Amino acid sequence: MREAAARYMGTEPDLIALTDSTTMGLGVVYGAARLKAGDELLASAHEFYATHEAMRFAAARTGAIVRTVRLYDDPAAARADALVERLVAAIEPRTRMIAVTWVHSSSGVRYPVRALAERLAPINAERAPEDRVLLVVDGVHGFGVEETAVSELGCDVFVSGCHKWLYGPRGTGVVWARRSAWTRFAPVIPTFDGESYEGWRAGHPIALSSQRWSAAMTPGGFHSFENRWALAEAFDFHQQLGRKAVAARIAGLTDRLRDGLHELPNVRLVSPDDAQLRSAIVCFMADRMDPREALDRLRIEGVHASTTPYRDVFLRAGCPLWVDERGIDRALAAIGAL
Repeated sequence: MREAAARYMGTEPDLIALTDSTTMGLGVVYGAARLKAGDELLASAHEFYATHEAMRFAAARTGAIVRTVRLYDDPAAARADALVERLVAAIEPRTRMIAVTWVHSSSGVRYPVRALAERLAPINAERAPEDRVLLVVDGVHGFGVEETAVSELGCDVFVSGCHKWLYGPRGTGVVWARRSAWTRFAPVIPTFDGESYEGWRAGHPIALSSQRWSAAMTPGGFHSFENRWALAEAFDFHQQLGRKAVAARIAGLTDRLRDGLHELPNVRLVSPDDAQLRSAIVCFMADRMDPREALDRLRIEGVHASTTPYRDVFLRAGCPLWVDERGIDRALAAIGAL
């Protein structure tokens, strides 16, 4: 499965750890980070619950400090340069990790990860390796959608579940990190990797400095192994289609949805139109109607949408590969009738 994942992600199998979900991956990353009292974890205010909580737990354990930065007030008016500048301006000498989400499931904003990575490079060049700022990405809503390979995104650590846009089974996820970044973590959950287990049985545990990180950072215990084995086929399916073709198809369907929503007088788009920031998630509001009530009515009409699980609640829709143009048009008709 690691080999299939590496082919798709453009990396090496030994740099990929396996988890059960995005949440588990974030917990493993922040729980395993080598932090000291006073070190700072920087996050945007738009991260999902799992990121904020994993950071809070890490701070309670190590004495690190968590700071959050609000990137925008109105997603539709967000600007790529401002999203990057607000985080860069917040970096301090004690900042050790920055958390960003590739595609915000709260608003549909696609964060310009590569642009932030480029701004971080000169900052890190002036720091000792152990003090450099690690860019950690929650990538679940870009993984399987975007053309950019994970290894080319510019981040240091990438965390994602695999059951959403990648269409793998539930109970599957990956953590990828650059080889230099893996050294900034110390495993907290014993792995079931054969080499590590045999080292323990022989009375000669493998030194952390010589362990394969993909194994060391893969939590042991009994998991949904059948789902993990099946995940290789999900990666190979996307590899056969090609990231570029998948991204183009989903983008075309999403444009049809966005254009149709713009034409409806009772709908206000929340997600940005800016080509640099828009994503495969489209958030919107139906005038004078609570999003939850609207969702119930849409479900009766056979339209499968959702609401954002954040403080700001919007209607949310996306166009996976099994959706076609007729399905989008039926959904638009139902939304227009709200």
